[in-house]
Amino acid sequence: MAGVNFGTVWQFNYAFEEGGVFDYFRSKGLTDKDLQLPWANPSREGRAERLRKKYFGQLDKRTVEVLYHKYKLDHELFDYDIEPYRSLAKD
Repeated sequence: MAGVNFGTVWQFNYAFEEGGVFDYFRSKGLTDKDLQLPWANPSREGRAERLRKKYFGQLDKRTVEVLYHKYKLDHELFDYDIEPYRSLAKD
């Protein structure tokens, strides 16, 4: 997406859970059960974890740290935790 100027970055679940969308619908009489979002792609469940193990398991911890610092803004914006990636890396 080179050349695209993004004015807004947001995380889907944040908009619904903390951004007030659920509160609005609750004020209209909907219950939490009414507001449950279905898993968008159930056929791929577990795939991300398998790929994470496959690729990060090939890296050493120093390389994972370098990647973390390169993508630190993403980790901060989307509240990603480095520990699952670091724990998969070789010593």
